Amino acid sequence: MKKKLNDIAAAMGVRPGEGRLAGTFMLYSFLLGLSASIIDVGSYALFLSSFGADSLPWVYIGVGVTLTAGSFIYAWLIERMSFDRFLLGASAFNVLTLTALWIALRVTGNRWLHMALPVWFEVIVFLDVMIYWEYCDRLFDIRQGKRLFGTIRSFQFLAGIIGGLLAATLAGPLGTENLLGIACFVGVMSLLLGTRIRKLWPEELTDEEEDEDSENEQSIGSLLKSRLTVLIFLFVGVTILEFYILDNIFYEVAETRYTDDASFARFYGIYSATTGLLGWICLGALTGPIMSRFGLKASLLVMPVSVLIAVTIAIGAGMFGAPVGVLFWLVVFSKLLDDVLTPAFNESSTDVLYQVLPASSRSRARAVSDGIAYPVTAALTGALLLLLSGPIGMNFQGLLLILLVVVVGCVVVAWRLPHEYRSALNKALSSRNFGSISDMLGESSGAEAIREGLKDPSAARVLYCLEMLSEVDDSTLGLALVSLLDHPDARVRREALRRMERIEEKEQLSAAVSQSLKSDPVAHVRGQALRTMAHMIAEEGIEEVAAYLESDDPELRRGAMVGLIRGGGIAGILAAGQELMKAVESPNADDRILAADVVGEVGIAQFYQPLTTLLQDRSKDGAQCVAAVGISPACYTGHDLYYRTQPAIRGRIRADQYRRRRGRYCQCRIRIGSTTQRPGCRHAAALRAGKNQRRVGSATVA
Repeated sequence: MKKKLNDIAAAMGVRPGEGRLAGTFMLYSFLLGLSASIIDVGSYALFLSSFGADSLPWVYIGVGVTLTAGSFIYAWLIERMSFDRFLLGASAFNVLTLTALWIALRVTGNRWLHMALPVWFEVIVFLDVMIYWEYCDRLFDIRQGKRLFGTIRSFQFLAGIIGGLLAATLAGPLGTENLLGIACFVGVMSLLLGTRIRKLWPEELTDEEEDEDSENEQSIGSLLKSRLTVLIFLFVGVTILEFYILDNIFYEVAETRYTDDASFARFYGIYSATTGLLGWICLGALTGPIMSRFGLKASLLVMPVSVLIAVTIAIGAGMFGAPVGVLFWLVVFSKLLDDVLTPAFNESSTDVLYQVLPASSRSRARAVSDGIAYPVTAALTGALLLLLSGPIGMNFQGLLLILLVVVVGCVVVAWRLPHEYRSALNKALSSRNFGSISDMLGESSGAEAIREGLKDPSAARVLYCLEMLSEVDDSTLGLALVSLLDHPDARVRREALRRMERIEEKEQLSAAVSQSLKSDPVAHVRGQALRTMAHMIAEEGIEEVAAYLESDDPELRRGAMVGLIRGGGIAGILAAGQELMKAVESPNADDRILAADVVGEVGIAQFYQPLTTLLQDRSKDGAQCVAAVGISPACYTGHDLYYRTQPAIRGRIRADQYRRRRGRYCQCRIRIGSTTQRPGCRHAAALRAGKNQRRVGSATVA
């Protein structure tokens, strides 16, 4: 049984030691999604039964105002409360307010509470997603996020399917308002699980300092100087406008067909389950292949073109006098396309677009797009719909024509965006300033540009592109490294050889490494080839590398020693150890410096003994300096040999230790989801996730 569970975990991308973390967040994602999908069905069913679709624009205005205020309140509170207290308070606030609304509905039956429910639903989703991301920011590193978040998100879609079917089944027997009671129970379960998460990982969930580079973020005016940023904002605004107009049309036609809250809840529950199922399939089977093969433009155009075709058919059917039932199902089909394709393609494509923006403006652009553009556009769309349905008296067929114009605008912007993206991509490669590497390599034009950068004569650009490829599990990395062995710059060739040590499929690389050892004109490149070769050959092939231990070239000797000690196994350590001790005891100062270099590069604490002689060697200060600064602090910290060195050398050691600690401390924490998110803009991601809540029938938490 345990073996089967391990096999299932491996298939889901869960590695040994990650089972508790991954399983906890799969369950947490499921609970949040289940609660949100049930609230979604119940709140809109009750609202339509009391007010009708004509009042939906007031909901959109309320959503815009409430989320804008909520984002500012969130930012204000999180700066003034401890992290643990804030998370507990926000989770309890969600459960308590939802419970209070449910009890008030049961006791008073006030219809104005039905108006508040859809608005408060968005607030609940906003806070749930915010809390979820605060946990993920601290508990997952970037590589875990790449492997696990796809699996975790699948539980979100599973929750949408189950939640929709559960709401459709229980709305009649229990009453639609009692669906909120079920959601309250699920909310209590998620609250308890959140408390358990804080107990399991208390150290990781402590308060953290705000990033030092937040003051470098650009103003809104500076962002608008970039044509790509302007087009991103325009695309986000147009898609939000399209979403809410189609949303209003959908509820208007559904209201005429399902006249009571129980019948609408049954229909909408089945619709939500269908949306979750199709979204799950689409994300798993279509999004990646389409973006990889056809590029960003195709991914951006999938949703607007599909909705454009469906809306055009619906308009044509209405003009030719199609029955009301036919028009109803055409509108439902249009809405289904929007709800399935937007999170599958638009969101993924928009994430890629942000990655080519400069680091100083990337997070700011996301915050403006999600924290300002979305709620403001929602409120303005509500005002526009009030004008069209009120004084103008436009019916849903007239709104379909307005929607057609908006979708055409969305297609135009989506068509233009890839051109600006390619221009910004080349600029970002030149300045070596990218965001999420995995997102870039998942898109064909981005991946092509990065791999083309490996052919550039500039060593700096090649090394940057190589770093990007190395940070993801890219199947072409080995072939790329082999091709770089012919690069004219020795720094590139040496770096390619160094990275070959980490490639698991070493058989295909051994011939290229051997050729580099024989033919490369630069000595330190050949020395690196020896290091790499020692990691590739079997124990019986140690003699081939050991032959260079007595080479007249110090680079080859150094490479052979380091390679055999680090990758040659016991036989390699024995062979290289003898030569290392000869160099330590050599009367030649250059040999002693070489020995210090080897010990420092190997970086194994147990190899500190040879330094006892080197650090007390007063005949050659150079040997002492190399030994003191070149080695890892673990080799001498805590040993009395540190105190037996000269005072000047101890100062060098302390300075080296400080630089190493400072380097680790100053490394920026990479946030999950492929972008760097500072505390001041985490709420923006939650706003975007809340916008897509009804598209997948559950809370977007990954």
